[in-house]
Amino acid sequence: MERNNQYLDKLLKVQNELQDTQKRLDVLEIGRPLDSALQSEGGERNAHATFRDFLSPDEIQAINRSFNESLNKKVECDRLDYALACSCGIISGLIDILLVKSPHEGILGDASDQLVDKALITLAGKKNNGEDRSIASAIAFFEGKAKVTYDQAKTQEITKQLTDGFTETIEHLSTKNHHAKSLAHYPDIFGLIASICNQFTNTSTFLNTGKGRITIVNGTDSTIELQGNTLPAKIFSGFVNWLLHCLSDIAGSSGNRGPGSGPGTGLPIPFTEFFQFCNFGTFKNEKGQNQTIATVMVKVYEEGYDLRHGIAASVPVLINDLLLRAVFMLKQHFYDKVSWKDLFQKKNEDKLQRMISVGTGALCLIDLSEAVITSWGNWVVFFSHLNISAWSRLAIQGVKELHILSDREMHNIEMIEQEICEKRQDLLQRSRALAESAL
Repeated sequence: MERNNQYLDKLLKVQNELQDTQKRLDVLEIGRPLDSALQSEGGERNAHATFRDFLSPDEIQAINRSFNESLNKKVECDRLDYALACSCGIISGLIDILLVKSPHEGILGDASDQLVDKALITLAGKKNNGEDRSIASAIAFFEGKAKVTYDQAKTQEITKQLTDGFTETIEHLSTKNHHAKSLAHYPDIFGLIASICNQFTNTSTFLNTGKGRITIVNGTDSTIELQGNTLPAKIFSGFVNWLLHCLSDIAGSSGNRGPGSGPGTGLPIPFTEFFQFCNFGTFKNEKGQNQTIATVMVKVYEEGYDLRHGIAASVPVLINDLLLRAVFMLKQHFYDKVSWKDLFQKKNEDKLQRMISVGTGALCLIDLSEAVITSWGNWVVFFSHLNISAWSRLAIQGVKELHILSDREMHNIEMIEQEICEKRQDLLQRSRALAESAL
C-alpha cells in the first residue's frame, strides 16, 4: 500500500507540471505576453503561472467536479437505483414478516416442514408393508440404516457411560437440544469431520455451552465398525453414515413425530455451531437471570429455529436477490439504454453489487424492526424472529463492498495516469503547432 501511495504522489507531481506547461501554452496561443501573464495579483513575478490567471471560479468548480467524478466511476448508482433497491428490500421484508414469522408459524415455515417431510418419505419409499409410509416411519428407516456412536441425547446417558479416562460430562443436554450441542450433527464440513473422527475412535464431540469449548466424551457403542478394508473405504463409509444419520434427524426423531405431535427439533443450520463458542454477553431471561449468547442461541434452537426454518427464511432473501437483478437489468436496458449484450457481459457489476447491498440492508432493517417490536425485551423471541439468512447475505455483501473499496485506490491511479497521457499528447500537438507557426 505504501508503494502505491508513493507512485500516486509521483503521478500527481507530473500532473501539476503538465498543468503549468499547459497554462503557458494557453498564454502563447491567445497572443498575450508571457511575462505579464505570469504576474501575480500583488505584482510580483512568480516562477509559474497559476490556474486562477486563466480560469474563472465557475470553471474551476467544474474542473474539480469532473475530476472527482472521474475518480469515483467504480459505483455510479443514481437516486433511482437506490430507490429501486430500497423498494425491493421493503417488499422482501414484508414477505419475511408476513410469511416466515417465527419458527414453524408462517406459511413458508409450514411449507418448508411439509417439503422436508415429503422428500424424506420419498427417499425412504412411499410404501411400508403395503401401507403409506408416515414421517415417523421414514425417520425410523434412516435411523436403522445409520447407526453412529455419537447420538447421546441426555446428560444422564453420558454420565453413566463415562469410561476410558473420560471424566467430564455435558450439562443440560436433552432431546430438544442434543442436535445443537453435538458437533457431528451439523450439516457442514465441520460436522462431517467430527462425525468421521467420532466413528473411527468411538467418541462423541459436544459443544460445551457453559464453558464455550469443545468436549469429547466416549461413544455409545464400541461394536459399531466402519465398512471397508482400506482407509479411503472406511472414510467413505463414515461419510455415508453421517449423511444418512443427518437425513434421519433433519425432521426430528421418530419418537417425537407420531400422530398429533409437533414438528420436532431437526438439524441445526450450518455454521451456527460457532455461536456455541460465544460464552459472553449479558442477556436477561424471563426469570431475570443472566445468559450468554451461547445459552440464548441454544434456547432459540429449542424453539424450532432449525434447518427447516432456515430454508423458509432463505425464501425472502432469494426473492430479494432476484428482484434486484431483474430491476437492475430492466432499468439499465430501458432507462439507461445499455444493450442486452453489454448486460450479459456483466458490465457495471459494481453497480449491481451496490444495489444488492442496499436492498439487503433494507430487508435486514425491516427484519430487525419486527424482531424488536415483537420481542419486548425477550431475547429468545428476538433472535427467533431474526432472519439469519438475510443477515448472512448482508455480511457477504459487506465483504464485497470492502473489496470494491480496496480496488478504488488502484483505479484512481489508473485514471490519473490515463489523464496524464492524454494531456501529454495534447501538449505535444500544441507545441508542434506553435513551433510550425513561428517558422
